[in-house]
Amino acid sequence: MADIWLLLGLVLSTRLEGVSASQAARKDQAAPIDVLVAGGGPAGLAVAASLAASGLSVVVVERREGAGTFEEQKSYMYLVDSRGQKWTNEQNLTDELRAHGVLNADFKITRAYPDERGTVTTAPHFAMAKATGIWLARATLLKILAKFAGSAGVQVRYGTSLKALERGVAAESGVSAVLSDGTRFVPKLVLGCDGINSLVRANLKEWRASEGGDLSLIHI
Repeated sequence: MADIWLLLGLVLSTRLEGVSASQAARKDQAAPIDVLVAGGGPAGLAVAASLAASGLSVVVVERREGAGTFEEQKSYMYLVDSRGQKWTNEQNLTDELRAHGVLNADFKITRAYPDERGTVTTAPHFAMAKATGIWLARATLLKILAKFAGSAGVQVRYGTSLKALERGVAAESGVSAVLSDGTRFVPKLVLGCDGINSLVRANLKEWRASEGGDLSLIHI
């Protein structure tokens, strides 16, 4: 899974006690929630579903317009290996992945060359027959995870991204999250699953450099 950057509030001892998911955010008023996840990729949706299942109110913001939106900069096929399947087994999702994917032993790549080589079919370097990996399209994987996250109570806001994190706004957590549509949330925990150019990571590093001490950066 992708890197996950955790931004904890100024008071690290603050306990996550479920904030009602029915407290809808308004653009002119910050809504308190337990967890805000920046990024609705595989890592973001999986961790959001796990946290929501424990009773926390969780919001995921994702700039794509939908779970199945095509992404030119992302790999088309994803491999869910035995490590990922430990989680999907716990959530009873592995059979669904198999139904929509291809097992390692059956996965092949065909390359077409404009010369005498013609077409060449091979197995991927790490697609070993003895492994239990499942290959499936990224869009399909995200649709399955988004559906599961929704059933766990996660609010996934597509077409929206995290615009800014502001400190000194909320007394309880010290952090206010501003979305691209103007909506504000006051989360107790922020998870940065927004890729290599993570806004969460950038903010946390900046704050630690300037003030230090009471913010935690955890690289998983």
